Amino acid sequence: MGFFDDVGSFVKNTANDIKDTAEDVGGFVEDTAKDVGGFVDKNVNKIRRGIKEGETFIRKGVKRTLVKTQKCLKKAGFNKNFGRDFKKGFLMTAKALQKPQRWIEEHDVTAPYLGGFSILGLAASFGLSPLTSIGFIEQLAVDKDLQKKLKDGDLETILNLTTAPLAFVPGSGSAGARGGKAAVKSISKNVGRFF
Repeated sequence: MGFFDDVGSFVKNTANDIKDTAEDVGGFVEDTAKDVGGFVDKNVNKIRRGIKEGETFIRKGVKRTLVKTQKCLKKAGFNKNFGRDFKKGFLMTAKALQKPQRWIEEHDVTAPYLGGFSILGLAASFGLSPLTSIGFIEQLAVDKDLQKKLKDGDLETILNLTTAPLAFVPGSGSAGARGGKAAVKSISKNVGRFF
């Protein structure tokens, strides 16, 4: 065998080695791609499953929380009638704040002899004017009948509203200021009777 035969067999062997190497690399790449693809598919599926489970958990948790909150609010009185009941309670409180002053004025035995002017009511207003004023303003806020009287120009309602803030003027805690408010209110009511 000659030189060319050795070169030919070398080339042939090298070609076979390259072919085998290429096949090995191709198989390796194919196997690696399958492994990577399987790995990616597994992890993507795990991620999808995790997101779905998390979404289900959150949705159920929010729903449970809303149901519990709704039940607790109902137990506390927050139902469809809450606005009506709150208004009713607010009005009842407003009337209760005004009740002591009105009771004293209604039961003053000297009032009929003085043309309806209540001396005891005047004396009681020294201490009760802030409470009575708050009560009147609260009542005006929710009582439709009182609001209608104000719109229609009822003298007593207008006087009560205009003198109510005097209980909160600095210095109105003095006896003179409270007595002045009560006197202005009483005199205005009596003068209004003549017109």
